[in-house]
Amino acid sequence: MDSDSDGFSTFSYDDENIESDSFSLIELKNAVSSHIGQHCSLSKIAQGGYHKVYDIYGSDGELLNKVTRVASPAFPRDKLESEVATLKYVLYFTKVPVPKVYYWNSDAANPVGAEYMIMEKVHGVPASKIWDDLHMDKKRTVVSDIASVPFYRALDGEPRVPVEDWNLLREEQASFRGPFNKVTDFLLCAVRAELNFLKHHRPYAEPSGLRHPRGAEAAVEEGEEVLRQALDLYPLFPGDLPVYSPMSSPEEPFSICLDDFRLSNIMIDPTTGKVTGLFDLEGTTIAPVWACAAFPGWLVEEDHEDWLPGDESDDIRAQLRETFMDAIKEADPSGEWDRAQSAGRPYRYLLNASKYFVVPWGNRKAYVNSLLEWCKANPGKIYTGPVDPSECDPT
Repeated sequence: MDSDSDGFSTFSYDDENIESDSFSLIELKNAVSSHIGQHCSLSKIAQGGYHKVYDIYGSDGELLNKVTRVASPAFPRDKLESEVATLKYVLYFTKVPVPKVYYWNSDAANPVGAEYMIMEKVHGVPASKIWDDLHMDKKRTVVSDIASVPFYRALDGEPRVPVEDWNLLREEQASFRGPFNKVTDFLLCAVRAELNFLKHHRPYAEPSGLRHPRGAEAAVEEGEEVLRQALDLYPLFPGDLPVYSPMSSPEEPFSICLDDFRLSNIMIDPTTGKVTGLFDLEGTTIAPVWACAAFPGWLVEEDHEDWLPGDESDDIRAQLRETFMDAIKEADPSGEWDRAQSAGRPYRYLLNASKYFVVPWGNRKAYVNSLLEWCKANPGKIYTGPVDPSECDPT
């Protein structure tokens, strides 16, 4: 259980094989005080699986318009720097409401004992806390405010190798992270990375407790077979083909994509529904435009493409999707987002599948084979069929 006491704060993890991590609250307070230029005190206001957030009070006891956020030592070391860079980029080049970063330290060996940043305090409450009780007009306001923000959902993964091997694994996988000049290279990166993982760390690819008719190794072998088929599929589906047309800038096929875009990461003014800020941008990526053009998961019905919806009724979600599209059309009179969203749906489904580890790929053999057959029979064409053709009745 996570705790703050006796000058230390502890991160605990669900995996019993991973020891708890602690950092010094005293050193964190000293670091914050040094940066701000006065004696400060801290008060924890929120925590998640990999972060803790503290309000900052000045020497006079007044609440400052700043917070400090501490990243768990189990958090990948480059994600904090990535988030800082993303926040600065988004703040400078867009009107997306994100907090300003004043200072950060990405050396987990610092006196605090963890990476941390000092950033602007965003006022409001997480939309998830009051969403069920929020009036429909205010929900429409939230949806309208975020309609111009690109969305991209990534799958969370569990560590598969011992902690002492993490640094080596990161170095091995770094070459698969881009930057990319072509969409095909982007599409293949996750598959290539997983195959590379199998090459160097195959024993760790077998999930514990897996039930498979022929055992865990057979499950890995089946997944590996389909992964290698995916190496042939991605360059064709869609590869570098323009998924929709017309495209405003076909020579620039990539866009910035926000990750982990849940209601809990959207801060709103509870009295108006206006979005006051977005959080948790450490997983932001660059992806094809058609991959960005997707509804947030909590606005859609459960289907192949999107994550599970919230507790909203289908009717309410349908109304909010209409509000979302009204705002999109106002922001994008050319209709490009709508074209990318519609035409990109089957490609987003395959792209989302690439975020899985090897074993789930074994269950996609019929799906991958169906798409490969279609691509070979229809070279250079854009796919307009069902998201998963393998589930269609052949009759």
